[in-house]
Amino acid sequence: MHLQRIVLPSGHVTWTAYDGDAIVTEIREFVVYLEARHHAPSTVAHYARHVVRLGNYLAAMGKSFREITPLDLDRFIPAVIRHGPILDLKTALNIIPLRPEPVDVSASLHNQILFAIKAFYTFLDRRHAALIFDAGERPRTDHPDAYKPFLAHLMQRKARRHTESRLDHKAKAASAKRAVVHRLTPEQVLKIIEAASLMRDAFLVVLLYTTGIRIGEARGLLHEDFRKFATHPWK
Repeated sequence: MHLQRIVLPSGHVTWTAYDGDAIVTEIREFVVYLEARHHAPSTVAHYARHVVRLGNYLAAMGKSFREITPLDLDRFIPAVIRHGPILDLKTALNIIPLRPEPVDVSASLHNQILFAIKAFYTFLDRRHAALIFDAGERPRTDHPDAYKPFLAHLMQRKARRHTESRLDHKAKAASAKRAVVHRLTPEQVLKIIEAASLMRDAFLVVLLYTTGIRIGEARGLLHEDFRKFATHPWK
């Protein structure tokens, strides 16, 4: 399979994946899912590319997305570093991974791949359950929890922390010191909240200040992301 960039008449750029002449439905719907959650265009592109590479990597072993194992994921991430451009194409079927390939993977790239796969399998789990229960009759092989075992394993995996050199640490400390000077005080934040003409704007300020999330992340939040009766109302 390969990833295809699409420019709509409106100028909007989106993505789909082809396996031969056929659209890979799971990946196209995954892209639509990410766009509906207001992920940044660059994030959508990176996630879609990593999923296509995963699909080609699994195909080299005669597997589908549903048949992935934790060991496959462990071997896939180093393979992306070594064979990324090859895995963009269907010629990846010529790659037969025999054993893990030790390779240095930066924390940022490792986390990006991990988050992409997590997002994809979260989507597949929801999509599969919806297709199963919307159908009047379904094959016996279709099970509503088909993706849950691997998804449960994925959710236990933590993002890799960045390692810092002494120079990086000093630069980060200097940056943090400058940030403190420009950081709003609680009194200033309260004034902004009181000046908001819409409850939506006031809530956004409270959300940003109390959680530390970015504006782009706040834009992608849905009602289902909040827990109404918890001490901390976000997941």
